[in-house]
Amino acid sequence: MNKISNIIFILAFAVSTMTGCYTVKAQTETVLEHRITYDAKGTRSESRHGYLYVDGNAVPDVFQLVYDGQKYYSFRTRSNMWGDDGYHVAYRDLEIPRSDKSVTAQEFDRGWYLGKKKKSGTPKHWIYVEWNQESAFTAPSALTSMAEDLNLRPINRVARLKLELPVRRNPK
Repeated sequence: MNKISNIIFILAFAVSTMTGCYTVKAQTETVLEHRITYDAKGTRSESRHGYLYVDGNAVPDVFQLVYDGQKYYSFRTRSNMWGDDGYHVAYRDLEIPRSDKSVTAQEFDRGWYLGKKKKSGTPKHWIYVEWNQESAFTAPSALTSMAEDLNLRPINRVARLKLELPVRRNPK
């Protein structure tokens, strides 16, 4: 009887430990969801529109670069009827330097701080973003509020297309 109770105790401990590890993992990793939609798919005028989501919420179109600790995404603007616009995977190496400073209580409560260097104490699930020569580390839940607080303007997905029409001369 004593052996059975020891086995039950060990199994209960193992299950609670595994569940605890899963919970910690879920809280320390952020994975951006990359969705692509198409216009005129399969034609020479095909265009792909990239969107990023965190926990079902769209990342606003205000950042030139977004990094979630696993992949980099850059924002593209289309200048033709075809091609890519929005957020797409960026194949580049970017090493984010570490700072000697620590995240302050105010920055932690706000959910973001400005800077190109990652401060010690930055939660692992925070995202690195860049825009107009600026950068920040932000909690996924604070992306939209940070963009609003900093009055960041949306990036156009399509540049103004220049249409050059041939000049018609009146026949004489």
